Amino acid sequence: MRDTGLMRLFIALTVAASLLFAGSPQAFAAPVLTKLLGKSESSSTPEHGPGRLRVPNSELLQDLMAPQAQPAARTAAPSAAVTPPNLIPNPDLETAGSGDAPASWRKGGYGTNTRTLTYPAPGSSGNGIRVQLSNYTNGDAKWFFEHVPVSGGTTYQFSDQYQASTQSIVTAEFKMQDGTYAYKDFLTLPANSSFSTASGQFTAPTGAVSATIFHLIKSNGTLTTDTYSLTEVNSSGGDNYVANSGFETGSAVPDSWTKGRWGTSTTTFSYPVTGSNGDRAAQITINGWTSGDAKWAFTPLSLPSGNYTYTDEYTATIPTYLTLELKRADGTFAYQDLLVAPATASWATTSANFSVPAGTQSVRVFHLINRNGTLTLDNVSVTDRTGGGTSVFDTGAVTLRFDDAWDSQYQNAVPKLKSAGLKGTFYVVSRQIEDTGYPGYMTKAQIQEVATDGNEIGAHTQTHVDLATLPYSQQYAQIKGSRDDLQLWNVGPINSFSYPFGSYNADSLQAVKDAGFESAASSNGGYVTLASDPYQLERYGLESSTTWTEIKNRVDTALANKRWLILTAHQVQSSCSDQYCITPTLFNQLVDYLKANNVRVVTVSEGLDSL
Repeated sequence: MRDTGLMRLFIALTVAASLLFAGSPQAFAAPVLTKLLGKSESSSTPEHGPGRLRVPNSELLQDLMAPQAQPAARTAAPSAAVTPPNLIPNPDLETAGSGDAPASWRKGGYGTNTRTLTYPAPGSSGNGIRVQLSNYTNGDAKWFFEHVPVSGGTTYQFSDQYQASTQSIVTAEFKMQDGTYAYKDFLTLPANSSFSTASGQFTAPTGAVSATIFHLIKSNGTLTTDTYSLTEVNSSGGDNYVANSGFETGSAVPDSWTKGRWGTSTTTFSYPVTGSNGDRAAQITINGWTSGDAKWAFTPLSLPSGNYTYTDEYTATIPTYLTLELKRADGTFAYQDLLVAPATASWATTSANFSVPAGTQSVRVFHLINRNGTLTLDNVSVTDRTGGGTSVFDTGAVTLRFDDAWDSQYQNAVPKLKSAGLKGTFYVVSRQIEDTGYPGYMTKAQIQEVATDGNEIGAHTQTHVDLATLPYSQQYAQIKGSRDDLQLWNVGPINSFSYPFGSYNADSLQAVKDAGFESAASSNGGYVTLASDPYQLERYGLESSTTWTEIKNRVDTALANKRWLILTAHQVQSSCSDQYCITPTLFNQLVDYLKANNVRVVTVSEGLDSL
């Protein structure tokens, strides 16, 4: 076991020295704000962190020491968040057009099959549209809206509500400047007996002038859709700080990018290769791997302290890693693994949030590969991360969090949240689900569905151990392992952690930070305030003895005092045989009250992001 006392003394002295040289006034900020400015990040990634960069390799080190044309730090005051416009005409399908189609929508399909396209059909709320295929040999069937203007190189967010008896695919069709058409599949969705949210991003190729979206089926079955949305991802004004982010310019090496590698392997850097939209991308292939990693590295960014989001599109034959590099004021480096990106044969989007401490000289995020395999990158971005426009402490807010991923949560809480349009945070014990022989818990597919509906997934260790009884190394393995497990399930960024049994110690707190989490939920009763430690967030439990009067009083108190109330549920079922249970009747009463009173309901990460 490591000497935690000496380690903490070393970290404290290092941080103190950094703050002294940086002259940072944030050194005295409240803990929540300190965390959001990145002070709580570890000075190095633990020895067994899979994507760890022990030292910059000589090529990257040379890049860092050479004079760089650094982007100027942005000093403008942040503007209030603006809701981007929905580009789709008649997105809710409530306006009928001529014939048997909604206004501004068209029928489509091809191939050898029997296609039936129906409007109106019962939707998730009001009218929907339905496609049905039978006698299928080949081809597809779909509804699609009239082309809308798009800009090449711009990233767009698409979503709809869908119900399907067979697998469905979401495809973007682009009309190019020369009159030709290009296509990009960006979502493949499972059958779903109840309405669920389909959501994904794509980047319009260079030369695109307009686009539409096909949510289609290519096999016998039925697909019903409703409530469409298409928005620009950065239409609120967030700038992409990465130069040549789409790899569109350069010869043997893309402009503003360098090659980086260390260790023993045969590494091939390829540029240009075919990108996600048929344009350019950059690729790495490793063979004969023994140690080390390889990555394409963009020019170091000089960013003001704050919160940011990294996003890229990629394909990979093996799991790959996002790792944050921070160059401190004293010239030393800190590294933090952000997430594990699963292998994918088709283009996929990966995204991770990170914070930049005050006094940081430069920042980079590496999407790296550290085993035999191939990784291809396109459309890389680093943007400001904005919250909901106002802090939870400006309005008061409530978070509904659920521990252990019980099946009763899926059966009795998830449908109510969905019908009310609210989201929660679900903490999953990654190796204790129904698929691994634990009846009574959700399946992996159910957890993925919960995430697809917009809920946040958090980690709760791999096997629900009492962390306080374990040495640091075993705690870290359980904590980091659960994050890695869940990231391979494609359930979104895993940024929040929950301590099993509410049991933890100083090693637990350090391990959670070292594993890359942004927050942790404790069992300490109370409201979250600006003085709260983000790794020991207060909460109140919903238990079999909890009354509606108690719940209502806590909600009303949070709103009256503009505090953040986190409510924790375990089992949600009619027959409560133990303490950690709430009935569906009481849970429904809570959700109805929140909805009727327009209470701001946020996930744990949304609450922190809003600050």
